[in-house]
Amino acid sequence: MVTNIAAGASTVFRIVLHPTSTGMKTGIVAIANSDSDENPYRFAVQGMALTFAAEIGVLGIDGASIENGDSLPAVADGTDYGSIYANGSSATNTFTVTNSGLAMLYLTNPQIVVVTGDTGDFTVDTGGTATNIAAGSSSTFRVVFAPGTIGTRTGVVTIANSDSDETPYSFAVQGTGLGLLPEMGVLGINGGSIPSGTIRRPSWTVQASVRFVRTASRSPARSQLPTTASPRCISLTP
Repeated sequence: MVTNIAAGASTVFRIVLHPTSTGMKTGIVAIANSDSDENPYRFAVQGMALTFAAEIGVLGIDGASIENGDSLPAVADGTDYGSIYANGSSATNTFTVTNSGLAMLYLTNPQIVVVTGDTGDFTVDTGGTATNIAAGSSSTFRVVFAPGTIGTRTGVVTIANSDSDETPYSFAVQGTGLGLLPEMGVLGINGGSIPSGTIRRPSWTVQASVRFVRTASRSPARSQLPTTASPRCISLTP
C-alpha cells in the first residue's frame, strides 16, 4: 500500500478476520490522511466466527421442529399420538435427525435412540438410521405407540450425540389407550331397532261376548229380559 496517492489515483489494503473464539466480532477501521475535513476516515467492520462443529436438530411429522427438552407433546409434530385401542392396534410416527453444522454429527449411544417411561407402550425402530450424519444431511427413525393399558401413556425419547451443547437431545411423547366397550342394542319385530329410552304405548283391543239369560224370579211379570239374548261385543282400548 502506497502512502502517497496522486490526484485521480488509488491504492488498496486488506482486512483479515482471524477469530480465536466463536461469536460476532466487530471493529473500526481508521485511516489517517491529509484530507482537510475527513481525517481520520473511519468505517465499521464485523464478522461471525463459527466453530467447525455439528449442530443437531429434530423434525417431526410434516417437518415440524421439535426443540430439545420439549415436554409438551403435540399432535401437530407427531409427539402426541392421540387415542389408540389397546387391543393390539398401533400408530407409527417418523422423526428426522438433522445436522445443520459444519462437522460430522455422531449418534453416540449404541442403541442410537432410546425411549424411557412407559416402555411397554412405546418402542423405537432405528432400522436404517445412520449413526454418522454429515454436515447438511439427515437421518430418520420411528417411534411406535402400541398401548397395552387403558389411559394416558407417556415416554421420553433421548438421542445421545456429538453436538457440544445439546447432548443428549430429548423430547416427550404421549398417547392414550382406549378400551373395547360392549355396545347394547334392542331389535323389535321385523328387525326394527328400538333406541334406548324409547317409550311406546301398545295399541291393543280386547273383545268379549256376553249372553244374557233370564233366571227364575219371584215376580216374573217384573222381568224385562228375554229368555235368551244375542251376544254383545265389548271393545276395550288403552
